[in-house]
Amino acid sequence: MALVLLDGEGDLNRPTTLTLTIEIEGQGHVATARGLLPPQPALVEQDAQWRSLYRNYQDHYAQGSEPSPELLGQCHQALQRLTTTFNNWLQSKSCREFYSQWTRILKDSDRILIILRLATPQLQQLPWQRWDWLQRYPQAAIAHFSPHHLFKPGRNREQDSPRDHLRLLTVFFADLPGHTSPLPHVETRFLQGPTPGQLEQALWDAQGWDLLYFASPHFPPYDLSHGLKKAVKQGLRLAILNSEQEIGLMQRFKALALPYLITTVEPMPEPLAQGFLRVLLHHLHQGHPPALALRRAVEQLPQLEPNYPGQGPIL
Repeated sequence: MALVLLDGEGDLNRPTTLTLTIEIEGQGHVATARGLLPPQPALVEQDAQWRSLYRNYQDHYAQGSEPSPELLGQCHQALQRLTTTFNNWLQSKSCREFYSQWTRILKDSDRILIILRLATPQLQQLPWQRWDWLQRYPQAAIAHFSPHHLFKPGRNREQDSPRDHLRLLTVFFADLPGHTSPLPHVETRFLQGPTPGQLEQALWDAQGWDLLYFASPHFPPYDLSHGLKKAVKQGLRLAILNSEQEIGLMQRFKALALPYLITTVEPMPEPLAQGFLRVLLHHLHQGHPPALALRRAVEQLPQLEPNYPGQGPIL
């Protein structure tokens, strides 16, 4: 197992410094390289253009009307422009040493966890899951922070009681989807618009939860931190946030020291979110680490729903 730490300093209106650190299991630190990327303000404009088109497209569905094929085409074109500019930027000549060190040390078949430690929101929101370099490494996965431990279902930290299945708590502060069918190998409980007491009681479940799926168009009007801290103490390892206010929610959840936190690029329509969740849980049940399970689920998103260009989760 190889760990690649990618530190980014700067923003897109001035040069960005990338520092690559490679660590190999059993060997420790083996290499460091730096690259200086040129300013690329076009990425800011193209990201904003894609998000605007995507939200316009999704608003049609929310209002019960069918978006035009032209609008879908514009979304795809905007996403392609953004992806092309992003990858060209990362292939700047000043980063040759960066990639040279990578290819010298790591083989295509290596299992690699890439940890992004990016200093500014501009860098964080770039489409890193669409980095062409990842195609060379099918066993590589990418995450935005360093996970605390590998994901193993069924371990309650307080009671230390193993289980042979995953436990999922799904919380909706919107309409509950009509097709929430049981997920294989997963014990699931659904809560729709719970009161503070109901949610607190669920989070305190004595058996503990492995995963929490949280769908809300807005912040709930009460504090979740006490119940969430208890859930983390009892074994909660992964939370998935699907919200229009995911940045604020993400900060709340990160403060709880969750091992893994998945957010969405843009709020994900529930039919697509449920399909993604099913695929993600399948790969987790197969024993994949969360970052690799996320990559596999993201790769299947276009097959799940081709009409949401650029949508995807971020770990």
